[in-house]
Amino acid sequence: MAEGASGATGQAPTSSRLPFTFQASGGVGKLALAELPVGPVIIDRLELEVTDLGTDPGITPAERFQRRRTRLRGLAVRMTTAALDERVAQVRKQLATLGLTQLHAKVGDGFVSVRARAADGLAAADLSFRIQFVNAGAHLRALATTVRIHGHLPTPGPIVADRVLTALFGATDTAGVTERPHTRGLCDVEIDLVGALLWHLLPPNGWRLPAVANVELTAIRIGRAGIEIAYGPAGTRTSELGVRPPWPAARPKMQALAAAHDLMHSVDQQLREGHLE
Repeated sequence: MAEGASGATGQAPTSSRLPFTFQASGGVGKLALAELPVGPVIIDRLELEVTDLGTDPGITPAERFQRRRTRLRGLAVRMTTAALDERVAQVRKQLATLGLTQLHAKVGDGFVSVRARAADGLAAADLSFRIQFVNAGAHLRALATTVRIHGHLPTPGPIVADRVLTALFGATDTAGVTERPHTRGLCDVEIDLVGALLWHLLPPNGWRLPAVANVELTAIRIGRAGIEIAYGPAGTRTSELGVRPPWPAARPKMQALAAAHDLMHSVDQQLREGHLE
């Protein structure tokens, strides 16, 4: 959970040699790497497919294919609780300028719980909410839900929660910037995790970007060990995303929540711009 260009996917490894291995079978090659830290996340698995090999290349260095057009076949990443704590520490100073202090985030069973102290003029109160994830095609949506103000603030709770959510993900208001998450609406951030990770990992190390058109989000697991997200070929997901709690009963509620956010975008934008009447 972090900023796209300098946080969400972090900096590319300093070495220009990525630890890819290469195997070929039946005219198709597979480039794979594993256990690679990239900023606040760890790539558990990245697989690229090389087609049209022609003759069997035999034992070949992976770098031979770094200029070839490949196809993404699988990606699995995770963010540990320690990395989440580090991200929270990074944005505390920024949020303090907005009157938000004592920021804490904790991974629960299927969500991330967030709390902070908010000051607004002479008023101050505690804020709490949950971050829950739903899929938007191959993208992720992070929604701030169950927003509570424990006390009184002149500013509505969702606006305060939106400021925290936006800061945590380093989101921009501009859509279509691959390396940065963007705000879809109030308390709603969309993340192109695949595009951002590959953009910050491959070109800086001399590798061509792969085709990603036929990949979909296959799993999201949020537990006390951290956040795990996996992508695979479209059509390979055999069931709903593995997000808890308590699934499958909560799945319709989460999809309904995402739909409600979409319906309220025009009103939410007015709130984000300060039109509270």
